[in-house]
Amino acid sequence: MKNLSFLSIAFLIFSTFFFSSCEKEEELSTKDKLIGTWKYEFRKYEQYVAGELVSSGIDTVRGTTIRFQRNDTQITTVEVPDQPAVVVGGIWTLNGDSKIVLGDIGNRDILEIKELTETTMILIQEEEIIEDDGIAYGYKDEVSFIKQ
Repeated sequence: MKNLSFLSIAFLIFSTFFFSSCEKEEELSTKDKLIGTWKYEFRKYEQYVAGELVSSGIDTVRGTTIRFQRNDTQITTVEVPDQPAVVVGGIWTLNGDSKIVLGDIGNRDILEIKELTETTMILIQEEEIIEDDGIAYGYKDEVSFIKQ
């Protein structure tokens, strides 16, 4: 009987040490997942005039990247075939865990995070503008990225 209780105690101690060393990895924050360079894969787009869909499709612009830096700045490089690359930068912030704000008051884009993992990201941008003639022009872009 003493051997059985000794084995039970030994097993309990072993289990405690073994399972306590198998801690779950901490989930990365949204900001931590965003930090780095993301390569543009494709864009699904829809364009509307007066609430009616007038154009939609998928396009790719290979070579375009966006780099989110830990100091809250970002650099976007747009490469179009047979043209020089365009590089723009600015500030970025998170609005909660679901929106990225590029730029500052008066000149900013708000991107909704549809999906974000350590290696893939899908962002959505929507806007509607009512022109002086009273007609509403709108668009919705859904852009897919792969982390480099």
